[in-house]
Amino acid sequence: MNIFDIAIGLLLLPAAVADTLSQITVEFESELCSINGREFLVYTADTIERWQQGFKNKKVLENEAMVFEFPSYGLKTFWMKGTVSALDIVFLDKDFKITKIVHSARPCKFLCKPYFGLAQYVVEFKAGITKELNLVKGQTLVI
Repeated sequence: MNIFDIAIGLLLLPAAVADTLSQITVEFESELCSINGREFLVYTADTIERWQQGFKNKKVLENEAMVFEFPSYGLKTFWMKGTVSALDIVFLDKDFKITKIVHSARPCKFLCKPYFGLAQYVVEFKAGITKELNLVKGQTLVI
């Protein structure tokens, strides 16, 4: 961990404390979807509460994915606080074109590394799935 990661972690500390104090259960809508030809149970995160919850406290299975839908394209920040499983994070533009892929983001409990990317949509998979699907930057994700 470098000094930049520590500084960002300290900046995010108030959010981490607030997050810990507000442990709420959030329900997600889900449906079976094909992503690049492979079937997944896809959860939709389309509200602030769902964005904050994500895959926290859930062991993510190989056939599960979560799609984060945001109202506009821009810089999005993700971190792994409270997650149980390592995840691949795929940042997409408005046309589902991949702008960045983070492979095997690791769970953390406190000073968590932030992951940045330009996106309107973000898809999370269990770590390793993006390589199995042969996803690369610039490719369009087909959902």
